[in-house]
Amino acid sequence: MATADPQRRRDWTGRVVREGDDERRIDAEFWKQMTGDERIAIVWDMTVESEALRTGRADQPRLQRSVVRVQRS
Repeated sequence: MATADPQRRRDWTGRVVREGDDERRIDAEFWKQMTGDERIAIVWDMTVESEALRTGRADQPRLQRSVVRVQRS
């Protein structure tokens, strides 16, 4: 199973959210402070980690490359 990269662990950000805090606002602030490229990279990392938890393999998921031909009659 995949383990977290030690370099990434040094860069983690955390925050305590108490009952009554506006969680949606806090979440939006977190994502807005990043560029689009950074957001995509984080989502891809979560995808890879999710796949590793699901399958037990650390391989990056690949697109299905099936080819289909549709012909009108």
